[in-house]
Formats: sequence, C-alpha cells, structure tokens
Amino acid sequence: MRVYILQYFAFVFGFLISVFVRLELIVSLLPAIALLLAIIAIGRLREVIEREKIELNKVSPRKVSLDKLRIVFTVKNAGEYFRRNLEYYLGIGLNIAVFDDFSNDGTWEHLKELAKRYGDKLSILRLPRDDRVIHPKAFAIEYAVKYYSEPYLLILDADTMVDKKTILKAMTLFERYDVISLTRRNPDKRIAIKIADTEELTNSCLIATGISKNMFFGSGFFFKRKLFESLTFPDGIFSEDSEFGFQSIKAGARRIQLLTLEAKEEAPKSIMRLFKQRFKWLFAGSNFNFTRYPVSSLIATTLFSFIALGTFMGNPVSLSLLGSFGLWVILLSFAAQRARRISFFSAFVRSLVFVTFYISMMVWVYSFVVVAHPVLLKRFRFAPTVH
Repeated sequence: MRVYILQYFAFVFGFLISVFVRLELIVSLLPAIALLLAIIAIGRLREVIEREKIELNKVSPRKVSLDKLRIVFTVKNAGEYFRRNLEYYLGIGLNIAVFDDFSNDGTWEHLKELAKRYGDKLSILRLPRDDRVIHPKAFAIEYAVKYYSEPYLLILDADTMVDKKTILKAMTLFERYDVISLTRRNPDKRIAIKIADTEELTNSCLIATGISKNMFFGSGFFFKRKLFESLTFPDGIFSEDSEFGFQSIKAGARRIQLLTLEAKEEAPKSIMRLFKQRFKWLFAGSNFNFTRYPVSSLIATTLFSFIALGTFMGNPVSLSLLGSFGLWVILLSFAAQRARRISFFSAFVRSLVFVTFYISMMVWVYSFVVVAHPVLLKRFRFAPTVH
C-alpha cells in the first residue's frame, strides 16, 4: 500500500507542476544542458572502453580454468534453440545446472537424456519453489549459490549464447572484480530486434559510464559464488536482476559492465511482442524501484508524469524536456552503436527509430504503469526466462 501511495503522490505532483510551471528560461536552457550532458557521457564512454581493453589484456585466458565455472539456466518449454545452446556448452566442457520450471514440451525428457550422456557435467533439477512471489530465476540462483561447489557462476537465459573465447576472456577479470556483466546483443535485421539491440547497447553504456548505477541485466553475468552464499530474494520483488544488482552493491561487490564482450540473445520478432515484453519489464522494474529506491523513483515518476501530461496540455517546459530527453537519448545511443562499429548511417537511423520507442515506453507507458499499478499487480504473471 505504501508503494501505491508514493506512486500516486508523485504522479499528482507531476501533474500539478505541469499546470503551473511555464518558465521560459528553463525552456531555452534545457536543449543546451542535454547536449552538454551527452557530450560528457560520450567522452566518458571512450575512456571506459579504453580502460576495459587494458583490463582484458592483463591476464592471459590460457591461465583460466573452465572447471571453476558453472553455468546456471532456468527454463520452461525452452525448445530447440536452447537445446542447441546447451549442447554447445557441454561440448566445450563446461559444468551446467539447468532448473526446469515444469516444462511440458519435451524439454525435461531431453535434459534427462543429456544428463545420462554427460554425467556430472550436467545437473538437472525441477525448479525448487516456496510461498514467495518472486521470479523463477531467483529460486535457481539461491539454490546454485548454496549447493554447487564451483567458485564462479554464470547466469544465462535459455536463448543466450556466449562463445568459449568470450567466457575465458571475461573470467580473467575475476582477480579484480566480483561481478562481471557482458553486453547483450540481439543480432537480426528485423526492425523490432534492431530496436531491442539498440536499447541493450544504450543501457550497457549507461551502466558502464556510471550514469545508471542501479540498473542490472538479468542474464549474461558472472559472479563469485562465495560472496553471495547468503543471498535471498524477498517476497514481492518481481525483478530478480535488479534485486541481485541491489544486493551486490550492499555486499560491496566490485562490479564491471563490459562493452567489448557480448552475449547474443533472441529478441521478440515483432514490435507488438517487443512492446509487451518491455511493458512487463517496466512494471516489474517500477515495483522494484519504488521498494528499494523510493526517493529516486518519486523524482522519476514526478518528472515523467510532468512530461507526459504537460505535453498533452501544450506546456512549453514539458515539450522542451521531452525534446531534450530525446536529443540526449539519440546522441548516447548513436555513440554506443558507433563504439561497436555499426556504420554511421545505420547507427543514425537506428537511433531515430529507437528514441521514439524508448520515449514512448519511459514517459507515457511508465505513467500508465504507475496509475494502473494495483490492477496490473493482480494480473501480473512471470514470463518464461527467454527473450
């Protein structure tokens, strides 16, 4: 109930200032401020990439042992794509743990066959549960940190592919870091997947440059198991990735978001499916943020409701904020793509398409999520851990 009250308070406050705040000075300064912040972020991005390259060359991958790593999957009706991924990982000698959330498409039967063939290399379990309402992956992570012996764990979704070279390269960083995150990529030519890929690149840059310290990805990350042996996910926290990130900060973990090492994933193939997926993520994330970061969430809700409602009323400050935010997102997403050697023209076009989707989700859809939170909470269901 406290979360609802805070959300509505911030939303109403945003509406009130959209009615009364119309300062022309603010309108004229906002685009310049957005441009300056984007330039600073881009400069920071270049520094981060150069430092990352130096970090990755300090230790040879030949000194890394794959026997010290266990990959953890949580799956439900994962299908053929996951089976191919799994056989690749087993083929290069990795230790695997698969937690099956009671699949009924033949996934469990296939896992049992593979377990007979690969023995101790493949551990398969039905997903352990209790009365808590948390993401299925959270149960799997809790079990893995308590009952497996490997010092390092890699959390992947069923559709995530990370090649052997990338795994070895990332593991060289364990001498200096406790949590290592890869940049997630969605390789495909379809518009929806290009939008998703641009978002992943942009979010990785936000994390790596320190702009968004609270954001954390739910797959494609390594961590030292011993540091999280007492890890538990509280009831009612739907965003297990954000919660893991929150607890890693509390534990004092040394974290790094890599920009040059990637995990390839599937993304929704249509705009509507992408929208539905991001809508669920936004709801789970907003629920988490209001619980763990109430002050920053109040500020964000106030700001976004001010932009969303003020834009419809023709408030010049709201319109200027909207345009300035859009400019900042375009420049940052463009720089993120260029850093990964996407062509100038392609990066520019993708940024223009992406900013429309991103602002729609972050401003208007987020405002709707806040208002409709109690209704959405009753209807919320966890999706399988597959893009």
